[in-house]
Amino acid sequence: MVAYAQSLALKAGPSCSGAPSKVHGGEVRVDTSSSLAYVAVAAPGASLADTKAMVAFALLQRALGAGIPVKYGSGAGSKLNQAVLGAGAVSSLNLNYSDAGLFGFVAAAPASDAGKVVSAATKVLRSASVNESQFSRAKAQLKADLLMAKENTGVLVEELALQALLNRADLLSTVDNVSIADVNAVASRLASAKLTVAAIGNLK
Repeated sequence: MVAYAQSLALKAGPSCSGAPSKVHGGEVRVDTSSSLAYVAVAAPGASLADTKAMVAFALLQRALGAGIPVKYGSGAGSKLNQAVLGAGAVSSLNLNYSDAGLFGFVAAAPASDAGKVVSAATKVLRSASVNESQFSRAKAQLKADLLMAKENTGVLVEELALQALLNRADLLSTVDNVSIADVNAVASRLASAKLTVAAIGNLK
């Protein structure tokens, strides 16, 4: 793979000299005739330049609920899904870019329940924190996710690119170096952060 990449002889593009991107908050709504509403709510997260914060947010993501880790599971054990009491489905969101990041959740619910689902999930986001047992489970899940990613060729390429960007030989060792205090420190940022909201579906 490396030999093939070296043989491409790609030309260098113009350098990027612009100011780093910032998350300012805001709202975008697209109303459709769907019976469901899909809503993403996010606060500023961590960029790829801040390795420790990026991994801390990844651990917080798993503590809050990052989809369904067990095949055919319900995801009912996640903080987010516990908060919405079955009225919808919610999963935490963690996106990292070169100069900015987003952290929050994505929710899907019938139109009649969407408001209370988003409200309940936002309360979890604003008051996010982890205890020792949640921290240990999140670390185990993140490590498992990284190991399982290596079984997928497409994901492996993405992981190798990420490691190159971070200048790290092993993301697993980075996870070990993050403490519970680091996770709760990034979680505390969410209490007063400006939120960005994007929604599509039946929003009436």
